Amino acid sequence: MIYKILAILQLLFLSIQQCQKLTSEYSIYASVEEVYEWNIRETFFQGEDLVFSLDEMPSKYFSIRQPLSELEHPTTHKTYGDTIISLKPFVNQLTGAWLNSFVFIEQDEISVDIFYSLGEPTENNKVPSFDNYITVQKQDQNFRCSDVDFLSKTRFIIDCKNQNKNYFVIVDTSKNVTLIENNQTYDAPSIRKLLVHTFSYDNNSLQLIIRGQYQEGKGSLIEVFQFKDGNISKDPWLTLDSESLAILLNQQSTFNFVLLDMSVEPNGDLFILDSFNGIYVLKILQTQKWLVKQWSRLNYEEQIYAFDFNYLFTQNGQIAQLVLVYEDRIQYFQNNQPKSILKLPGDVKGHNIQIEISQKYIVLKYEEKIYIYDQNQLLYSFIEDIVDIIIINPYEPDLIEVNFLSTHRFLISDGILRLYQQDSKTDQQYITQIIAKSRSGSSCTVDLKIQIVYSNDTQLYETGYNPFPQALTIPSDPINIDLLANWTRHFLSSIRRLIISENLY
Repeated sequence: MIYKILAILQLLFLSIQQCQKLTSEYSIYASVEEVYEWNIRETFFQGEDLVFSLDEMPSKYFSIRQPLSELEHPTTHKTYGDTIISLKPFVNQLTGAWLNSFVFIEQDEISVDIFYSLGEPTENNKVPSFDNYITVQKQDQNFRCSDVDFLSKTRFIIDCKNQNKNYFVIVDTSKNVTLIENNQTYDAPSIRKLLVHTFSYDNNSLQLIIRGQYQEGKGSLIEVFQFKDGNISKDPWLTLDSESLAILLNQQSTFNFVLLDMSVEPNGDLFILDSFNGIYVLKILQTQKWLVKQWSRLNYEEQIYAFDFNYLFTQNGQIAQLVLVYEDRIQYFQNNQPKSILKLPGDVKGHNIQIEISQKYIVLKYEEKIYIYDQNQLLYSFIEDIVDIIIINPYEPDLIEVNFLSTHRFLISDGILRLYQQDSKTDQQYITQIIAKSRSGSSCTVDLKIQIVYSNDTQLYETGYNPFPQALTIPSDPINIDLLANWTRHFLSSIRRLIISENLY
């Protein structure tokens, strides 16, 4: 039944791929020295996977930001290894907000390199610069590292192993290196993840290190270690495997726990993705016990290949957002209810994929390409082969990408049309065009009519823009009338004088 539904949805997707314009022409009256921006998808076009342009380039009046556009020039760095493994942000433990410091690791046969960039919380538009790095020589040829995270702004922890031991490698910006051995249960895990979080309890807080692993034939294991006074407990503070999880879930002893990924929310909820059984939301209690908060069986008896979770903040409160990647689709959920199905660019089996979700956008990394979705459709395909690993800000339309040569920081949007600041008045309207092209080949255009006026101009100009619906329900959502009142105090004063003169005020 589900595949019939998917087939119908695919037909619906095909019907919205074509570019559609929301208006034929758009008049703009702007004051001297003012700057304006328009959301292209809200104002001009609809359609799937659109690329925007102007009919004249360069334009005297306008510029365009594509839905994924670089904020600044990329920064360069010199890596020495053959694989970039993990990229993490330093976050506020209470909110999860980025604090604009970042770390990534790469390795080769003889060493592991930890590259870091230390910034300030206000530097949201600055591209991280990974000029600083720390090199850790490998213990032997079988020494491999799998993940990294922050213990503090200037101290990092790397999860590593060789044939017989697990290691936590702690390094700081003063280049002090400490190796901490712990027992090895899995000698060849295919999945290995590391998280660090400070958990708040009634009387105190604990900084815990969570390592999750999966090895075929042995199952999954999550180990929790305590980090206290600069030391890590040698033995796990708490563990979770297939047997103990089955007891928590009231399942049979043959229950198979296949860990694929995990993440921790600021409130301490631990989200664990099981490839075949859905998502477990667990609490780590101060009494060194697990508590099952929720089990979301959203796999529909299908394998899941990637996931991400985030809270969407609205005027009516927060909504739990979840996105799952199946073999043939991406599915978006709100409060565990399916909301939409999104198309994949190709087969996910055997491919390098990554899925991230922010407040408004869903970002898929598929091999070296990036695909930007909203909750309903594919917005934009970034097909430049510069992508190795990405992270996305959970609260801002902000994406960082790192490859072997450079770091890039992108703004995610619906596409932005920007009017440059003009230094003189124009006597008549200038006409140009904004163009949208879909990857399927269709295109559409909207005429832009622009005239620059003085800031003290009291004449009323017809824009052709009508934000009011044909029928108004009470209560109703707010109506955006920015473009009816986006001139100057003189313009608004003239409207008020006009209303008074007509005895309507």
